[in-house]
Amino acid sequence: MMQRRSVATRRSALLREGLDIANRAMERSGSGSATKWYAILLGRLGDFLPTKEKVANAHIIKEKLLRAAVLLPQDASLQTALGLWCYKVAGISFIERNIAKLLFGEPPASSYSEALGHFERSNEIRPTKKATYHAGMCSQQLGQRDDAEKWLQACLALESSGAADAELDRQAELALA
Repeated sequence: MMQRRSVATRRSALLREGLDIANRAMERSGSGSATKWYAILLGRLGDFLPTKEKVANAHIIKEKLLRAAVLLPQDASLQTALGLWCYKVAGISFIERNIAKLLFGEPPASSYSEALGHFERSNEIRPTKKATYHAGMCSQQLGQRDDAEKWLQACLALESSGAADAELDRQAELALA
């Protein structure tokens, strides 16, 4: 238990350090890469923050990802990150959304259609397992069974490299079953 806490404390400290570096780089250069990494690190830091702060940061994360996407229009990973943000937010239940609204102000809003658009754009730039899998899951959420199957089959057809890809393959196979 103590070792887990120290690992979490160390991860949080490293994320905060990285966030500070990305923030300074973003302020100095305004580069798309610095803006992208600021958003990504702020999102990862959410694992260590109270809910109120996570909700407030969600708006900032999307704003920074959108800004970075304008600066780096051919960055597939940015489109995937935007899609993942939208997918996660679209999955917030009506009850959770209303509780967040009462406690913390206006929660972020998105839809599976918006998420799908980002995953499609990512795949136009450079197909990846993560984007194709999530495009399939968005299509499934939208009731587009044939499209979902095509996306999930496309995910399985892409070459795997590493444990994360193997997990996406496993999840795609489960979704197709």
